[in-house]
Amino acid sequence: MSTIQQLEQVLIFDFNKGEVIITRLGETQLFSTSEFVRLLGLIDKIYTEILPLGSVIQINREKLPKDALEDFIEENAYLCINYRTTGIN
Repeated sequence: MSTIQQLEQVLIFDFNKGEVIITRLGETQLFSTSEFVRLLGLIDKIYTEILPLGSVIQINREKLPKDALEDFIEENAYLCINYRTTGIN
């Protein structure tokens, strides 16, 4: 179990139980891991810039997992957005 705590905000990940608990300002909410991931996806959709199809973006290599870096030969990695769908029902 890992916990992130600052002031009166607590975020608890219990991977064994598949739960995420958020406590803020005295209110507590329990999410299953899949519900929490869905919540993060919704937040990302709301606050992320929407780029048009055909946009070319440079991948930030520092944010990629180490095993994903093996797929990139060049120092600079780019991605072309050519399809968009929503996975949230």
